[in-house]
Amino acid sequence: MTRELSLLAELPGRPAISLPGARKDSDFVARAARQLLATVERVSNLVRPPAPPLERPEVCAVEEPDRVDQDLRILRWHLDEGESLLALATAREPGALDAFPGARDQLLVAATDERVLIADLADFRREGLVERGVPIGDVRYVRFRDGDPSGRAEIDVITKDDNLTWRFGKGSASNPSVRELAALLADRMDIPAAERIALRELPAAESAAKQLAG
Repeated sequence: MTRELSLLAELPGRPAISLPGARKDSDFVARAARQLLATVERVSNLVRPPAPPLERPEVCAVEEPDRVDQDLRILRWHLDEGESLLALATAREPGALDAFPGARDQLLVAATDERVLIADLADFRREGLVERGVPIGDVRYVRFRDGDPSGRAEIDVITKDDNLTWRFGKGSASNPSVRELAALLADRMDIPAAERIALRELPAAESAAKQLAG
């Protein structure tokens, strides 16, 4: 409850919650959330300690620098105790607009020492939602691409279960922070021993199957 009320207090634009007999405008909800939060913290003896403010990370590749502080105030409630923010970026998901009618393609990407958090940028800023968190240990391969004629950089992240591509704005191919984000993730990519063994055994298994079929 502390986390949810804290998010409500940070999100004046979030759709209003149902409060019996109360006005349902967003400013009222934010004020009510702050009051409820203060009460909950007093009576709960701070079961979950307040999330400390996040400092702007050194690796920061965002299109709207003036929104970073507000984004960090929201993001802090999604980090676990002791988790450190290493990088923050905004990017687009290629093909998202074509895949679903009415879809959005703007993403917020936050890399910590434990996970890569990925959120729809509009939903994150309006409702504090983070769609998914990919454990750092699931990152298998990272590739930085800068061959686009418009100077847009792309980062491909291959994980255990999915392939991700983030496209950055014009001129981003020369943005050091975008390269540093790719390098940061590449430093942490890993193929577990069990998967390495499986990769070595696969050709032998395929060869044996062909011999049996022949």
